[in-house]
Amino acid sequence: MLCPIGKHNLETASESVDSCVLCEAGKYANQNGTTDCTLCAKGSFQSAPGQTGCKVCTEEYGDDTLTSTADRTGCEVNAAFSGSMLTMLFSDGVGLAGSFGISAGFLALAGMLHLKIAQEPHTLAQLSHTQAALKSFVPGFTFGSEFVLVIGLWSEARGLAVTILLFRLLHAVCAIALIAAIYAPFRIAERLDGVIEGASKLRDDLDRKFSRANTHLVVAMLLLIVCDVMMVPLMPWKQSRFNEASRGFPSMGVLQCCSGVKTLQSLVSAACQIAFLAGSSTLDDPSTGGQAKVIFGLSITGSVVSVIGRAHV
Repeated sequence: MLCPIGKHNLETASESVDSCVLCEAGKYANQNGTTDCTLCAKGSFQSAPGQTGCKVCTEEYGDDTLTSTADRTGCEVNAAFSGSMLTMLFSDGVGLAGSFGISAGFLALAGMLHLKIAQEPHTLAQLSHTQAALKSFVPGFTFGSEFVLVIGLWSEARGLAVTILLFRLLHAVCAIALIAAIYAPFRIAERLDGVIEGASKLRDDLDRKFSRANTHLVVAMLLLIVCDVMMVPLMPWKQSRFNEASRGFPSMGVLQCCSGVKTLQSLVSAACQIAFLAGSSTLDDPSTGGQAKVIFGLSITGSVVSVIGRAHV
């Protein structure tokens, strides 16, 4: 006697359907006469006994992070997705590679504009190759590392992540004010004089002819300045004594605005990172691993160096 679908019978000489038993949960039988039920495939499950097929976890619950349990009776989060974002960034080296990748992008763009400016030594303020490299790579790395940390800390310490993000946005506020002072109608620039000393004169400090000839590079640099205002010295400023003395800033007002924002933001960022590290209680926590220590250490060092550097301008 053949057992119907959904049942099986291990007794080969049985002549009664009463000898057939239901397939247990996690298994199925989709053919008559099955002697042993089939275990559901990985990623699928069956919670009820006596079934003819299995359900796919991702389709049943609409969640791509799910897979089947070992006994195929239910679903659980796939181990490949169970780690936090912080774990992924630190254990797989994604965070460190991303930070250096972003800083390399800053350096490459700044280098292209710097080489163009170097071709106009009689009219444009000049930085040495070393100064241009440092003034782009360091801000690029601090921005990149903080960007990575905000993503990684979002689920682990959201309050610290939000704090780092909000103070990083101060760069954007300062940069937008500087951009408005240069390109917005003059009446707006005059109003900004009360916020940034000499803001209305910035449009005269920027070499408009060079900017028009290299619009794509200048616009790209402005976007980087929104990310970190310490990129301001890399713009095509006209030569001046103050620019030379301040190592790239066109005026005292711009120097004070950029330095003030960078100092405050760097101090808050370093404090948040130190607070998170201090709160990591276990040695096997991903935030205390080797790669984590490197990215936290370099980020904190970059922030501290930025503060010290501003104090000596």
